[in-house]
Parts: sequence; structure tokens; C-alpha cells
Amino acid sequence: MSSLSARVFIGETFALGEGPFWFENRLWWVDIDAGTLHSADEAGQNRTTRHLGRRIGAAAPADSRRFVVALEDGIGLLDRESGGLQMLAAPESHIPDNRFNDGKCDPVGRFVAGTLSRSGQRQAAALYSIDGHGTCRKIFAPVTLSNGLAWSDDGRTLYHVDSLNRQIAAFDYDLETGRIANRRIAVEVPENMGLPDGMDIDDEGNLWVAHWGGWAVRCWSPATGRRLAEIPMPCSAPTSCCFGGASGSTLFITTARTEETGAGELEWAGKIFLCETSRKGRPPGTFAVQDRADPRC
Repeated sequence: MSSLSARVFIGETFALGEGPFWFENRLWWVDIDAGTLHSADEAGQNRTTRHLGRRIGAAAPADSRRFVVALEDGIGLLDRESGGLQMLAAPESHIPDNRFNDGKCDPVGRFVAGTLSRSGQRQAAALYSIDGHGTCRKIFAPVTLSNGLAWSDDGRTLYHVDSLNRQIAAFDYDLETGRIANRRIAVEVPENMGLPDGMDIDDEGNLWVAHWGGWAVRCWSPATGRRLAEIPMPCSAPTSCCFGGASGSTLFITTARTEETGAGELEWAGKIFLCETSRKGRPPGTFAVQDRADPRC
């Protein structure tokens, strides 16, 4: 197993940095509880911040001016210039304790995002898929704390993290319909490594996973379940990661500062880090938005 090293990319502190992705030669990420969407260029400069006025779990590109966003109360389209929001679906509006968390676009343009229970209720959440017409479908339940998502290179396998189960599951993924089947466990995370959180996939099909409470980002083989590499972190709660940069081989890592953050990690918790790797990732999926989207779920 190889060990890599991370360094600070953005020195500002974010309470719950999450959902990083590389788009238009910039790193984008959210601060969930602050309800903000941020970006920076490859040097960590020319920063932008957009306040949404509500929690945001994730964002993904839609077109040249819009992002699809997973908000606490549903899925919508964000105009990056005006900040205007067009809500597309609110499938759990009848469950006020739940909110959306992580989300990504599949290879053909659907947005897949999952929910969690803010009070920690087990098996009270689900995983949803929404297409560019606004049609939303529950594709898997029950889920306890939906987190990281990734697709295999051919798009036929979906990997999904349900954090409190300490598992990364694999599903057969139907690109034609967006439906999933044949759930099996790809990775079991030992208790002493914390909880699996957000993740990305490299060009060899290996999963790079942030381990909340585990002081590291770890690379796992979903084919064998073996740990292949580790990036030790100076703070306990790395939250997610993505490949990007000019070469595509830089792994950007978001972290959180929680009520449990210890004195020894206060200098680091909540910052954005990067790590140079020998692997490359893929560009993020793009939401295939249709301007006549008909919100329904």
C-alpha cells in the first residue's frame, strides 16, 4: 500500500466543506450548512462565492450558465450569474426531518442524489434520480446516510456510499432507464478507519474515499475490496474528494470543522487540501437539462 501527502489548497475555514468537482478549469465546492457554493482557479485564487439562503448538499454542471443543485428541500437549477433558482423536484417534502446530501450526474445526464435524516434516524432516507425533463424517481431505499457516488468507466456500475453502514455498495446500472439492480458490497470499511463519505473514481476504476472520523482519504479497489493507497490528513473529518487540475491527476479534498474538532486539529479542520497522485479522474457528468422541464416527482 502506498502513502501520499496532502497540502493546503484553500486556507479559509469552512464549517462543512463538501461536494468538490473540477469544471471550467476551476474547483467548485459547497459549504453545506452555510448554504454557499464556492470556486477557485488552479492557484486557489480568483475566488467566487454564491449564497443560496438554504443548505446545499451538492452541485453539478448543467450548461454554460446553470448548475443542478441538491438543496435541503429538493433539487433545482441554479443560475450562476443571477443566483435565481428553479425548483425541479421535492420528493421528500413530506419528511421535514430529511435533507438532500451528496449528488452527481450519471454518464447520460441524469442527476442522482440521496438524502439523510437530520435527527439520525436509520433507514429513513433514499436515493433519487432526476432527468432533464424534471422527472424524478426513487431508485433505492431504504438508505440511512446517502453519500458518495461514482460510475464505472462504461457507466454500467454505480458505486454508492451509505455512510453509517460502513459500506460501499455496487449496483448494476441501466443507462437507458437509470434504474439500478443487483446490490452487492464492494468495500467494507473497518470501524477504526472512520465512516466512508464522499468519493471519486480514477482511470483504473479504483475508488478514492474520504473517511469521516478516519483522518485520511483512502483508495480502495472495488474489484477486490482491498485498500491500495492512503493520504493521511491533519484533521479528523475529510468529507469528499475529486480529481482535477490541468493534468487531471490532482486530488482535491474537502474537510469539516465539527463540534468534536480537537485542539490539535483546529489549525487544519475545514480547509481545502490537494494531493498530487499518479492516477487521473474523469470530468464531472453534466445534467442534460431541458428548458421545458416539467417539475414532477
